[in-house]
This record gives sequence, C-alpha cells and structure tokens, in this order.
Amino acid sequence: MAVNTEGDIFAKGGSFSFRRTWVNYIPAVTELNNTINIYLESVCETDKDGETNQREFGTRGITGKIAEEIFLYEYQKGSINGLSGSLIDKRHDGCGYDFETVDFPKYVFEVKGLSSERGGVTFTDKEWSVAEALGENYILVLVSNITYAPVIKTIPNPYKMFRPTKRVFTTIAINWSVDSSQLFSL
Repeated sequence: MAVNTEGDIFAKGGSFSFRRTWVNYIPAVTELNNTINIYLESVCETDKDGETNQREFGTRGITGKIAEEIFLYEYQKGSINGLSGSLIDKRHDGCGYDFETVDFPKYVFEVKGLSSERGGVTFTDKEWSVAEALGENYILVLVSNITYAPVIKTIPNPYKMFRPTKRVFTTIAINWSVDSSQLFSL
C-alpha cells in the first residue's frame, strides 16, 4: 500500500551535504577507505606499452559500502528527513533493497554511492522490480561525493521518477575447482 505523499517527508526528495572529510569521521569509513586504496593498487594493471590502466568498475562495491555506512550514521542521528530509530539490515537478504524501517510507516531504502558529485547508478532487476511493487515506500538514497563532502539525496519511488535503460548481459564465468581427493591426499 502506498503512503500518501501529501506532506510526506519524502514527497519532493531532499538533500544535504556534510563539510567534514569522511576519511577521519567514521571509523568504518576510514577502514573502507584504506581497503579502497589497497584494492586500487591491485586493480591497476600495466599494459604492454608500460601504461598503467585502472578499471573504473573495480570500486563499485566499495563505494556502495561507504555510502551505506554514511547513510546508517546519518540516519541514526536523525539527519535524513528527520527520521531516526532502528533499521533492519537487509543487505545480505537479496530482497531488492538495503534497509527497512522497523516502525510505521514502513519504508525501505536502497543506497547507491557515487565517488564524485555526479554520475549514474545501476539497479539490479530485483531492485527495480521491488521499487515498482513498493512505490512511494521505496526510497533511493543517493550518496554522492563520498570521499570529500558527501551529499545525501532521497528520491522516493524511483520507478515512477526515472526511465532507465534496460541492459541484458550474458555472463561467462570461469572458475577453478579442486576436488576432495586432491585436497585430502596431501
């Protein structure tokens, strides 16, 4: 059931910025920032001409994790549209969003992070389907410029607000398996 948006705190979306550098502000973000630096060193590769190339897609998950930590921190302080309280962490449940409120009205939050001030985001098919089903109760939380002066913007009902491009990919996965006889014959 959709929430009436007249006078609703998410009806127009909202944003605010922070003037602190997150690297020293939240311990979890400091740890993630260190992980990013280590990870960036590992995804940089040198081509045959000696040029160093960095794959931009390599930090997508890490940027998202930092954005989630910033969201949690600010939500607990009541800095996001005046909301605070307990959230249920759904990040590992595969349900199409990251967090949901415990109290009524029931909102769910999908957090997306951008390392710079501008950029696009990608929704999984599950996230987009759930956004359609939950309507006004599904809130996209966009955390941009996460490294320097994060800006948090809430966007209710992204399914209604945006017209994304659907992309279908065929993935080829390669893995290497070691069977049990090899593992236990040593």
